[in-house]
Amino acid sequence: MDNDKLIQKLPILNRTFTPSAPISTRTLFLGRNEQIMRVMDAVTRPGQHVVMYGERGVGKTSLANVIHDFFPEDDNIYPVKENCTNRQSFTELWRSVFRQMQLHYSTRGSIPQNDEVNATLLHFIDQDNPVSITPADVRFVLSQFPRERVLIIFDEFDRIKDEQMISDMVDTIKTLSDYVLPFTLVLVGIGDSVDQLIAEHASLPRALAQIYIPRMSVSELHSILDKGMSQLGMTMVDKVRKNIVELSQGLPHYTHLLALDATTNALMEERMSVSKDDLKVAIKAAIEKAQESTVRTYYKATNVPRGVLYPTVLLGCAIAKKDMRGYFSPADVGIALEKITGREFHIGSFARHLKEFSTVEKGAILTQTGNARRFKYRFTDPMMQPFLLMKGLSEGRLEEKLIPEANA
Repeated sequence: MDNDKLIQKLPILNRTFTPSAPISTRTLFLGRNEQIMRVMDAVTRPGQHVVMYGERGVGKTSLANVIHDFFPEDDNIYPVKENCTNRQSFTELWRSVFRQMQLHYSTRGSIPQNDEVNATLLHFIDQDNPVSITPADVRFVLSQFPRERVLIIFDEFDRIKDEQMISDMVDTIKTLSDYVLPFTLVLVGIGDSVDQLIAEHASLPRALAQIYIPRMSVSELHSILDKGMSQLGMTMVDKVRKNIVELSQGLPHYTHLLALDATTNALMEERMSVSKDDLKVAIKAAIEKAQESTVRTYYKATNVPRGVLYPTVLLGCAIAKKDMRGYFSPADVGIALEKITGREFHIGSFARHLKEFSTVEKGAILTQTGNARRFKYRFTDPMMQPFLLMKGLSEGRLEEKLIPEANA
């Protein structure tokens, strides 16, 4: 391959596989048909709002970024997006939303013409104005905008810990639902459940479509690779494709990351097919480029004087059989350890390690649930499991055949 062709493909490659950023256009978005249909159904139902929740890294933000593009053009769906922070107040959050909406509608010449309403809106978006915004204020201001369908997306909503702010947002959802305004609030990133959000708000569930975003299926991850190879005019060895999907464990970030680095290596070596050697390079790069928090947590959990069993037990956790929510039992870990080492393991020989892994002293790399003798565990950060699998492979501590199969 000559240099010109290589240079032409690199920008396409970097637009196709994007591990460092969520998907932002529908043309690059794949899968999630069931979740897309449920969100669209909620948006078109009067008085309904949406909570999208699920593990970190499953693609909630990507779905939120593109959902408006799935509606017909004549629906005129307009998205407003705000990333939440743990220091943001209810007033700051809505002031930013109002500012975005005021800019959008003023550009189109459709800002409310009533002088009193306009003055109220400008009053609220003035950063130097100390006025507080209440749920009633939100309802009033939104009711004055043109009656077209607007998605107001609050990403990383789980970063908000202030109980009063959460209560104010719940009241906002209720009042917008009661008044049936054409604005749909989409709260993204509520962890595993919405229990905290709806606690003590018995009437809220009727106004909320609770949409769980699971890990991506094998077929969806294969579609990411298929589309990428097609756009690049390249091929990928079937075994490499299978390994990437298995190592990803349903998390599209790792599919994009491994595909990007493996394909880049193939192009640099002037080959149009991605090989097993390219994947080895990609795995090494993924380990080296892992987020600092992941690496720090791993070494905090395993860097123990004379604690030779800690890394092995943690690797056993990575390949242990898991339920739909990612939990595994000590017995599952014991079976996994026998596969890794070829010798029998009694739960008593590693139960202490599992409990320690769930403590702050060991970085809380695992989360423990259940009662004594019936404890279950899972990785606190789901991104840790693929990291452990890749690290085990690269260090020769894990055989390729032991990588758990991803969900079909």
